[in-house]
Amino acid sequence: MKDMSNAIIGRAWIGIEDHGCLTCVLQLNGDGSTQGFGGRRLDGSGDNYAGPKIRALLDALEVDSWDRVKGQAVRVRRDAGGMITAIGHIVKDRWFSW
Repeated sequence: MKDMSNAIIGRAWIGIEDHGCLTCVLQLNGDGSTQGFGGRRLDGSGDNYAGPKIRALLDALEVDSWDRVKGQAVRVRRDAGGMITAIGHIVKDRWFSW
């Protein structure tokens, strides 16, 4: 069974990380802790392109722009080891996973 909890997106970052790759990281604040979600490469080929990933995240959270991601309340799904596997709309069954 996967563990679920609620969180608030404290920071939504898209930028070039130290290896020169375009990445995205969301800072999730909840349950007395902060955990990052993302760190996946957004540029490249196939399903690594940024557009579809960013669009899927916006669609899941039902927001229409990146600046509205910060501050969103979300549900968090974790695996047995505590790693975040998906985030979802706070009340609807809409999920995003890398």
